[in-house]
Amino acid sequence: MITYSKKPQELLAEIDGQVQKLRHELTTLLARREKVVQLIELSNELGLAVDPKPPLPLPPPLPARPAPLVQFRDDLGNVVPHQSVKASASDRVASYLSDGSREKTAALLKRLDNEGIVIRGKDRVLALSAILSKDERFEASRKLGWALKGALKPSP
Repeated sequence: MITYSKKPQELLAEIDGQVQKLRHELTTLLARREKVVQLIELSNELGLAVDPKPPLPLPPPLPARPAPLVQFRDDLGNVVPHQSVKASASDRVASYLSDGSREKTAALLKRLDNEGIVIRGKDRVLALSAILSKDERFEASRKLGWALKGALKPSP
């Protein structure tokens, strides 16, 4: 005679509980399987690869951005393209001072602004002064202003 520590009714209830738990897991797994099948079918319809290929290599980086370009017309009305703001400002100031005159930085800045050559910076007068200081064509005087070397009018 076999003896059980549990009554047959309790044992049966325990087995039914385990079967119910396994049925729930089976239902969950079948639902997940169905979703994966749908994903594969949709990928095929859209022409997407189920096993993706390795990504294409990245394109080379873009070159450094050039200095802003300015276009203005010279004294004859010809457009002078492809110059940076600094080069345009220096060339224009040289043309202003070519008659041998001297001019203060603030006055030169106003003339450049009127022609559409905009010098940017926190202190625009100082920025123009720095541009002209780096150009060997110019000579500075704190009292008298900027002049073009070799084009100075004789002092009276």
